Amino acid sequence: MVDREVSVGISHDYARLVYGDRSFYYGYEHWKCSKHGFENKCDCEDREWCFIVREGDTIVYTLTKTELVENIPSCKPKEVEDLILVGIGMYLLSKIEE
Repeated sequence: MVDREVSVGISHDYARLVYGDRSFYYGYEHWKCSKHGFENKCDCEDREWCFIVREGDTIVYTLTKTELVENIPSCKPKEVEDLILVGIGMYLLSKIEE
């Protein structure tokens, strides 16, 4: 049987939605350095928080905050709740376009 339980967590520095073995996350726990390209391994000032999608333990989709904001010119998401929703929308669009 497929786990259909949905879990949502929101704080000032992250937002997470979990459904079965898939999870959507935006916040401080996952970041990428725009200057060096490293994920979670750089201490410079050019790192950005990311939106990620996991299937099980595997990250299958990643966008930085800049990528989230630049792709939605009609709105300026600022809060973690806004950014996770934009990320989920962009992820779903990418699946439709496959």
